[in-house]
Parts: sequence; structure tokens; C-alpha cells
Amino acid sequence: MNTHRSSALRAVTVGFWMLGLVASCGAQPEGATYDAAAPDDRQRAPRDDAWERLEAPRTHTLLAVGGDATRVFIVGDNGDEDGAHGIVLQGGAEGRLERVGLPAAPECRPGRCRWRCVSVDSEGEAIFAGANQRAAAPQPVMTWDGRTARPVEGLADPYFGWFSCVSGGPGERALGGGYGVVALQRGGVWSIETVDEDPQRNPYFRGWIAGLWRLSGAALWAVGGDESGHGAAIFAREGDRWRAVSRAPARARYEALWAADAETVIAVGGGGQIDTLSPRGVSSRTVGSATLRGVWGRSARDVWAVGDGGTVLHFDGAAWSRVEVPTRADLYGVWGRGERALWIVGADGTALSRR
Repeated sequence: MNTHRSSALRAVTVGFWMLGLVASCGAQPEGATYDAAAPDDRQRAPRDDAWERLEAPRTHTLLAVGGDATRVFIVGDNGDEDGAHGIVLQGGAEGRLERVGLPAAPECRPGRCRWRCVSVDSEGEAIFAGANQRAAAPQPVMTWDGRTARPVEGLADPYFGWFSCVSGGPGERALGGGYGVVALQRGGVWSIETVDEDPQRNPYFRGWIAGLWRLSGAALWAVGGDESGHGAAIFAREGDRWRAVSRAPARARYEALWAADAETVIAVGGGGQIDTLSPRGVSSRTVGSATLRGVWGRSARDVWAVGDGGTVLHFDGAAWSRVEVPTRADLYGVWGRGERALWIVGADGTALSRR
């Protein structure tokens, strides 16, 4: 724990979940479905018949997507809804999306609360984490086992929100937040720590942990976005200590992270920036000019990145290429499973799938 932020980033340990009541969270009732629909005429792009538009409420920005072998979860902000943390949609193999009812949050004003990330552990329990933009308001973290929503105690600190999450085995999760905070769950117990930063340059990392990825075993990687002028960094956790293994130029900003293995760690960010970290060093490239906000892959030869203006890029192991999709909306999340299935989400209720 960094002593320079000890008042705001206190060490926390908590037990298992406190039971919460499951309630409807907005105008759409739990169990409502959204069927595939034609692309919005306002968003013009060359049509690729491999992509299907899934219908979701246009008043919501969809910020992240994740799942397991049978389900996909899409999360985002609370749109024009009063008292809802944010929207959670659940889909299965048939491609339809169904609203998940979660406990209401009276302190949430329309457009001010959002789920920023979703991750599913090896036992199929999903965790949602996000932010409340109202000053000094609790920051939401909640789990969902398919029947019951359980708020997580001890992680609702009003000083920082949550931006990224990743799961491993049962009771193994990590959340990335503001001020370089990482919350770790091991054996059902949570603790809070901060990533290391060079004390000669900056006593603590003042950006947010925009992306997290867990490799086999205990290896954990993180990327930090920073608008303070100190640049951004890729961090690795070795043992019980974090270290910055690569730094981006000043004013750079990472938005997301994915890793195939310890030799292929990919961070994406502003201005089409794509950095690949390996034991041989960092390979930096710029693909287009759009800010890239999400990245995910099946292997080092099959990686997808998404970003502003309907930008979708694919890496085949040799080069990145642009993929046309039926939208020009800003895109925030990408996730897939199997050999082909892929989901992409973004602004204005944009949810695309390829199965």
C-alpha cells in the first residue's frame, strides 16, 4: 500500500458476499428480450453480413462485454434511468439479450452511474464493477450467480471508481481502479494495494488501471492510463510486488490490455497506439488515428481491437488490418469464445455479434 495515499487507499479485507435483494433496475423489466435488428440508418458503414446487430436500449452506452462457455454479459451506463447502477444484459447461444435485474441504487442519477467491466470466474459467477460520478458516492461492485445479486462489502470507497476486472479460479479476482489501485480477491478475501511507481518521478501512479489480464498461475498484468502528464505504463505483479515494466511517452494514455502469454502482452490506447511487450522489448506502432478502447484475442495470431468511430482492427500474427462493421459508433469492448464467436459493444446501445 502506498503511504502517500494511505488516507484514501486504506487496506481492506472482507469475507464473502453480503446477500442483496434482487430488484428491477429500470424501465425494462427483468426477462425482457432484445432481438436482432437491422443497423441504425444514422450509422453508415459498409455492411458485412457476418455481423449481426443485437438490439439494446439506445439510451445506454455499452462499455464492456465478457462471459464464459455458455453466456455473454454486456454492461454499461444507466442511460436515462434514475436509481440504477447501470445496465446488464445477458445472452446465450441464440443471440438474444435479456435484462438482468440488479438492486437499485438510490444515489445514482440518470447518466451518472455505470458498470465499466464484467468478468466471469471458473465457476460461472460474474462480477460487475463500475463508478458513480456523483461526488463522494459509493462505487459499485456486485456479483451475480444467475439467481442472486450480492454487493461486495469494503470496495465501495468514494475516492475512486473501478475501470477493469479479471477473474481466475473460484475466489480469485482482480479489479483495477483510480489512483493506481488494484483490489485482489484470493480465497474469498479481498485486499487493496497500489501499483509501484518511481518515487523520484511521481510518489504514486495518479492514473487509473484501465486494463487487467491474468495469465496462468499468479501472473497479473495491468495498464495504467494517465492524464497528469507523467505518461502511462504497463505493470506486472511478481510475487507480492508490482513493477512498471514499460512506460509510454508523456501524455500517452493506455485504455485496455490483453495478453496471450508472458511473451505477448498487448496494450492499446489513444491515437491508434498499439504496444506489444515481449522479453525482447516493446514494439510500438500506430494503426490509424482513432483511440482504441478495447482489445481481446484467442491467440497471438488472432487479436481484435476496437475504438472510436466504429474502428475494428484484427491482427493475424503478422499485421493489423481494418475490419468493416455496420456501425460508426464509438466502440468500447470486445470479447469472444470458441473459434469464431465475437461480440463488440459501444455507444448508443451498439451490440454486434459474429457467431
